[in-house]
Amino acid sequence: MTTTHTLKSFDRELAELAALVREIGQMVVRQYQSAVTALLQSDRDAARQAIDADADIDDLEMRVHDEVLAIVVRYQPMAIDLRQVLAAERIASNLERIGDHAKNIAKRSLCTDSRMGAELDQMTKRMTDRVHVLLTDVLQAYEAADVDRARAVWTADAQLDELHDDLFHHILSEMQDGKGSIAIGTQLLFVAKSLERIGDHCTNIAEEVRFIVTGLSAKPRATDKAVSGD
Repeated sequence: MTTTHTLKSFDRELAELAALVREIGQMVVRQYQSAVTALLQSDRDAARQAIDADADIDDLEMRVHDEVLAIVVRYQPMAIDLRQVLAAERIASNLERIGDHAKNIAKRSLCTDSRMGAELDQMTKRMTDRVHVLLTDVLQAYEAADVDRARAVWTADAQLDELHDDLFHHILSEMQDGKGSIAIGTQLLFVAKSLERIGDHCTNIAEEVRFIVTGLSAKPRATDKAVSGD
């Protein structure tokens, strides 16, 4: 009876831990959307929403950390259970860092009220759209424990890197040709880097999803097989 009760308690706490991580993910998606709205539409209210959201995300990330420590001490999980616990903390940490980058984008948007041209706006939107897809896809991969979807996110990050390089060089070219404000261009270079870093954190989360399911910790490859015996 005690063993059954303990197992039920453990399962419940695992589920609550995963729910906390999903909650952080949802908050980060909303924060990112506000930051992008602030950037593309010069919306100062949206910028403030994204900046203010960061403290709540930090608090939830600390709750995940505390819950992980409590579960490890209380139950000493092994195999896939341990992987779920360890990955939850690392995913929460990556989400918190994504939140930091979203906050930075929102702050930069406050310095870019005048646009640098339609082409630059379109290139920026393509990159922000790609980041949004990566973020939502990797969170869905985590919720569904979907290794194939996680692998697709990791692969798609190369496309985001290409968009970043194109945007980076376009901004530099505009600045060198005197077609836009150097001050605004500098802010947008930092924005582009933050977007690229968000993509990197999405791939980190994708690797954690793969780790949970397969037990493999290196970067995913098409030939990888799941670890049996769990």
